[in-house]
This record gives sequence, structure tokens and C-alpha cells, in this order.
Amino acid sequence: MRKWLLCFLSCGMAVGCGGECVEDVLSDDGTGTPSVLTLGAYELVSGCYEDRDKDLEMELGADCHTWSRTTTKADDHSSESHEHYNAAADMTYDQVTFTWTEYGPEASQGDIEELCESGVGGTAKEATWDDYVEEPPGSGAWLKIKSVEY
Repeated sequence: MRKWLLCFLSCGMAVGCGGECVEDVLSDDGTGTPSVLTLGAYELVSGCYEDRDKDLEMELGADCHTWSRTTTKADDHSSESHEHYNAAADMTYDQVTFTWTEYGPEASQGDIEELCESGVGGTAKEATWDDYVEEPPGSGAWLKIKSVEY
């Protein structure tokens, strides 16, 4: 019943939904101290969330966890395809909600490490097991907790 309800809520009455959405109902029943939390990245297509296979693995014990991604869009960093570097600090997880302060994007690993360590200019973020959150707003990229390792 819960899978169907989540599917209905994510598909709704969307035209061209392509039938039933496949929705994983995930939760955390682990014990101990979590070490790695995986955020799934999704795209909303015809009313259904599709996995983009671009997971973010967050090291929960790190002071500043960094990652990079390739962008093909021109921006302040470059007019060609290039790397963006981001970082997360102040990460907390309570078996339901993951919160962090995100820094970046920056043009180099050194720049993002320096920015994160300074603790200046970060943005508070949150993800859960149940809800898709568009990050950044208007981007078309949706995040949701996918797994936790203990």
C-alpha cells in the first residue's frame, strides 16, 4: 500500500507518466555509528523520479567532505566543460533526516577545501528517506537518502 501511495503522489495525474512509477520505500534500521550516507540524485521525468546514477557518498565523520562533478554549462568558472568542486561540513544524521552545510561550487579542490575550512558562506541543506528535495532549487536535480553504511 505504501509503495502505491508514494507512486501515486509522485506521479499524480501527470499526463504521459508512462504508467506506474517504480518507487523504492527505504528506511534505516541500522544500529551503531553511521560512516557513509549515500544521497541518490534523481530527475523528474513525466511525473516520475528517475535515478540519474550520480550518487553522492558522504563521509559522515569528515570535517569537510569534498566531491567534484563535471559540468558542460558555461559559467563564471569557464565557458567549456569543466569540474565543479563542492564540500559538506557540519553533517548530522538521525536515521530519518540528513543535514549539512554545503560550500561551493569552486574551480579547484584547494579552493573548496579552503572555503569549507573557513566556515564562511555555506548553505544549509537537508534530505530525508521519504521526500525528494530539489537541490539547488530550480536545477531539476532531486536528492533523497538512498543508503547508510554502519
